[in-house]
Amino acid sequence: MKHDPVLSAIDCTLSTYLLMNRHSEDETQIARTTLKLHFDQLIDHGEADQQRLVVKGLTLLRELDERKASLQHLALAAGRQRKYPSMQI
Repeated sequence: MKHDPVLSAIDCTLSTYLLMNRHSEDETQIARTTLKLHFDQLIDHGEADQQRLVVKGLTLLRELDERKASLQHLALAAGRQRKYPSMQI
């Protein structure tokens, strides 16, 4: 069986990431697909080191989680504004 460095990097990235963050199976599958696309792009641009791929993958997943949390926060804030509009005097 041939060793696939991209799949190894994805597995290493996800196993490390999931130790630090809880995610559903659907979210994990989306992360796996996102990493595959991201790693393919990095490799196309000359990145070949598996450890660097893992670090870049972890950075990407953290950034995506931060964006998601920010959007959820904004949505909650917008919901509160609609539910409790400021009173005008």
